[in-house]
Amino acid sequence: MDTVKTPFELQSSDSTLGNQRIMSNPRRKTKIVCTIGPSTSSREMIWKLAETGMNVARLNMSHGDHASHKKTIDLVKEYNAQFEDKVIAIMLDTKGPEVRSGDVPKPIMLKEGQEFNFTIKRGVSSENTVSVNYDDFVNDVEVGDILLVDGGMMSLVVKSKSKDLVKCQVIDGGELKSRRHLNVRGKSATLPSITDKDWEDIKFGVDNQVDFYAVSFVKDAEVVHELKDYLRSCGADIHVIVKIESADSIPNLHSIISASDGVSFQYS
Repeated sequence: MDTVKTPFELQSSDSTLGNQRIMSNPRRKTKIVCTIGPSTSSREMIWKLAETGMNVARLNMSHGDHASHKKTIDLVKEYNAQFEDKVIAIMLDTKGPEVRSGDVPKPIMLKEGQEFNFTIKRGVSSENTVSVNYDDFVNDVEVGDILLVDGGMMSLVVKSKSKDLVKCQVIDGGELKSRRHLNVRGKSATLPSITDKDWEDIKFGVDNQVDFYAVSFVKDAEVVHELKDYLRSCGADIHVIVKIESADSIPNLHSIISASDGVSFQYS
């Protein structure tokens, strides 16, 4: 594996971040990654973030489109050209595979102890049943599994399942809105780590010379090797940060780390 300087290794004013040079306070070894969204994507806000300590501008590909992200990239590069002693790196964070609930005409209030169902039938929405966008959802979950909704804001336990329905009981209630993220605690769906949308976003990153990819839901090193092979074929000097987001990654953790340029852990 090539040796690279990651944001966590930078200690002096002549360190390298991705393919950029960056001035760093020798006393501050931890680097600051800022997610750029609608409220922070203006020229004024990017300048303020950079002046107050931002080292990496993160683009969340789960939101926005290529046009809006291109605007952010251009502004960061404008800043870099103007202040060569304080260069900001650019990180593209892939959306990854996601299982989401369907559309609901109005939010559904889930209460502790309530029975609630998820179905793979499309377009279902009632007080006690809502559809999901993933046909293998029924196969991926088991009785006793804990379903986390909207990043853990709500949780349910699986009580039973049939051909197209998963019956649950609410543990932690809340307001279920349209298209909320669903995952099983300690598991991940049997979806590819890099989806078709991710590949489109990765190509966008190559075309715009970003510095880092943060790859979501990496379960094995093959994903990293595949991405790095693609980047080499493009002649792109972009480093790969893997995101460990489920227990499925743990058996392969050593090989994943060895293949990558950095690791991010998520817990809930």
